[in-house]
Amino acid sequence: MIRIRPALLLAVVATGTAISMSVLAGWQRGGWLAERPIWVAIGIVLVAGAHLLPALCRSAPLCGRVVGAVLWLGCMGAASYGHATFFLLSQLHAGELRVSAVPAAVIPTHRELTAVMADRASVMAALARVDARHCLRDCPTWQARRTSLAARLDALDAEAADVRRYQVIEDGNTEHRVTARDDPVMARLAMFCGMPEA
Repeated sequence: MIRIRPALLLAVVATGTAISMSVLAGWQRGGWLAERPIWVAIGIVLVAGAHLLPALCRSAPLCGRVVGAVLWLGCMGAASYGHATFFLLSQLHAGELRVSAVPAAVIPTHRELTAVMADRASVMAALARVDARHCLRDCPTWQARRTSLAARLDALDAEAADVRRYQVIEDGNTEHRVTARDDPVMARLAMFCGMPEA
């Protein structure tokens, strides 16, 4: 009797754990509230069948054991699929929690680089037109226009440099989020095996 109790305890704990995983997977798999209890019930039935059918069919005749074995294989396959769903969803949720914990560098609002470069091109064209004219009269106005365009070009160059720097920071933020989302164990295992993480 002493040897049966640890086996019974192990069976109860294993079945309870498997049922808990199936309940969570079924609850997350269902969309509407009416669908979720059905998914949960299906998961419980499949796990119970996978765990109890061999014991229930042990004393049955041969044809009953064959039918029980076929049912058991179906229950095992479906329960394994439910457990895989649980593991993948929990891994996804853990990745989302890791991503939310990653501090992101704050970037001020800025224009797109293409808009800055388009403005720069128009200023350069205007500056080229001003340089193509010769100063015959009203030279101070011509010089002021040229100086203004040159200053505008310098400001656009500085803005383009800032936008490029912001893009590097944004890329770094994205890379940190992607790295945090990946399962660290899976990433190291993929690196060790020389295969992609996906």
